[in-house]
Amino acid sequence: MKSKSLILFTLVILFSYSLLAQEVQVPEFKWGKIPDSDLKMTAFPNDPKVPAMVLAKVGLMYFDLTGQDLRFLVERYRRVKIFTKEGFNQGDVVISYQHKDKYDIISLIKAQIIYPNGKKKVLVAADFVEERVNDTYTNIHFRFPDLQEGCVIEYRYLKASKYYYKLPNWYFQEDIPVAWSVLNLKIPEYFQYSMNQIGQKPEIQEDYEPTESFDPFKAKLVSISNYMLASRNMPALKPQSFITTMDDYLSHVTFQLTGTMNNKGEMITYWPTWKKLGGLMNEHESFGKRYKTPAKFGVAFDSIVGKVNAVATPLEKIRVVYDFVQKNITWDGKNDIWVYRDLNEAFRLKKGSSAEINLLVIALLKSFGLPAYPMLISTRNNGEPEETFPIVEQFNDVVGLIILEGKDYYLDAANTYRSMGLLSKNALNKRGWVVHPTEPFWKNIVPDTAITNLALNVKLADNGSVKGSLSAQYQGYAGVDVRQELLNSAAFLPDSQSPEDVVAKVSYVLYDSIKVTNGKDIYKPLLYQTQVTLPAWAESKDSLLFVNPVIQPVFEDNPLSETFRLYPVNLNYPLKHHYEFQFFIPAGYKLAHLPDLLNIDLPKKGGKYDYTATQKGNTIWVTIDTQINQTTFSVDDYQSIKNFFFLLTEKQTEYIVFKKK
Repeated sequence: MKSKSLILFTLVILFSYSLLAQEVQVPEFKWGKIPDSDLKMTAFPNDPKVPAMVLAKVGLMYFDLTGQDLRFLVERYRRVKIFTKEGFNQGDVVISYQHKDKYDIISLIKAQIIYPNGKKKVLVAADFVEERVNDTYTNIHFRFPDLQEGCVIEYRYLKASKYYYKLPNWYFQEDIPVAWSVLNLKIPEYFQYSMNQIGQKPEIQEDYEPTESFDPFKAKLVSISNYMLASRNMPALKPQSFITTMDDYLSHVTFQLTGTMNNKGEMITYWPTWKKLGGLMNEHESFGKRYKTPAKFGVAFDSIVGKVNAVATPLEKIRVVYDFVQKNITWDGKNDIWVYRDLNEAFRLKKGSSAEINLLVIALLKSFGLPAYPMLISTRNNGEPEETFPIVEQFNDVVGLIILEGKDYYLDAANTYRSMGLLSKNALNKRGWVVHPTEPFWKNIVPDTAITNLALNVKLADNGSVKGSLSAQYQGYAGVDVRQELLNSAAFLPDSQSPEDVVAKVSYVLYDSIKVTNGKDIYKPLLYQTQVTLPAWAESKDSLLFVNPVIQPVFEDNPLSETFRLYPVNLNYPLKHHYEFQFFIPAGYKLAHLPDLLNIDLPKKGGKYDYTATQKGNTIWVTIDTQINQTTFSVDDYQSIKNFFFLLTEKQTEYIVFKKK
């Protein structure tokens, strides 16, 4: 289970843990000095299948007070033992930095290989290749050549940055075992930081006696607080199905600047409350002022005012605004919370970030007197948000929220297939922070349900294939998925051409003559009717005929196959899936076997599965209802939901058996 705690760094450390440094001696790792035991080691002691392990990763974070530009420095050292060829990927290294305006500077980079016999191969300057990513960022890319099983690689470098408001994250845990991870920090008296701990806490947490450093610009000695965090023998953590991001579970620490010292020697804590942060955000030039200043979105307003005034109810006005922005601005693939240009510019260019799109929706709604507010989100791949302290940098996306007659309407217009009220799957990350100007608040994100209804009416053809008709209805997130898959190409057809001409081939089913209803009306269920053909679906053996009634399963395979679960099961949204199968008994055959009834219930009404198969005259009816109401299942509940998926995926492999008369 994810664990977080937050500690404040000041001149007096506030660690609330017993320190183990006196009992555990942290080794000293010197460049090129590899113990014989590490060189001779041929496999990871606890698991011979492990391809590589980190012997040491050491960091030193400190400030350079001697230059004209204040710089925050990070020295990094990494040593890795490679056991098998599968571990050679550890020798492919990328160091990213911000080159624009010399914001970051990389120097003192070194790398070498130490072979089991003690010989070394040092990388030369030509091995370090700079790759310009864009106008702001550059990557330094190098690969260790001539790797061998049993070798040790090590590299180090220094990064000097102008950015010190949020220090780099430090990870004690990775997807391979880590023998030692050690971080040393030296914080001058000018700064105060918060430290947030995620996952397993470092085993060793110690503060040392303060030291002093001379500040030539203030011509005085400055007190430096010294800290060490260290972990040893950290197990590898690998992703499993249905999680958010590994950052929610890997042991690591993050740092946020919370105060600075003024010229009088007073520590000014500018870390606001959530309420104060809400006010600051509303007045920020790249946030609140973008949607509060009419001149910044006037072009879009002039284009829509007539349409909004033509409808009467608030809900109709909200939909007109949402649909207008959704159809006039295409998402450029970037999530952001800040807007760096007028919203008019994004409207003119017909392309923008999630912030530009959704803040324009909010701006227009507010212009018509509707109470819409931004809701900041940390997306699933960005990690669960921290609510204890107001840290705006943790958010990477913004949507709109409007509460009308007690009902929440999410506003995320960055996808043409999502109706008002549906967020992106990546945004479904438990809670969002609503930036109300006077009373900001946290809001539970309650996802809509993916609803699917399928009805198949089929019979056996002369060539042994199964043919018939399929009627389908999709709502909520199911409708979004199918529209994107089925109509993506049709969405750009000329107005005179209908998306009903789509023909698709999915898996082992051939779909012909698909007729789509409500294909472009995202507020109505997506309906389609089609003819289906399944070549050789019915299997004959001697006098028996075998037919699997589950042609479109809710899950192809068991998505939870791990024996042990390390993390909670975190689904995107609830689902309801209703499936009906009608099969006419072929001439000359009689029913020999029907699958048994099956009913499964998840604990705490988390979901259910019902399977029934009956004969009515010359027709076989199979009905399957799958419902998952809960989106998060704890590690303790894993066996229950794993068994749920196992039973339903096994059940859908059972056959109806017919026998020749």
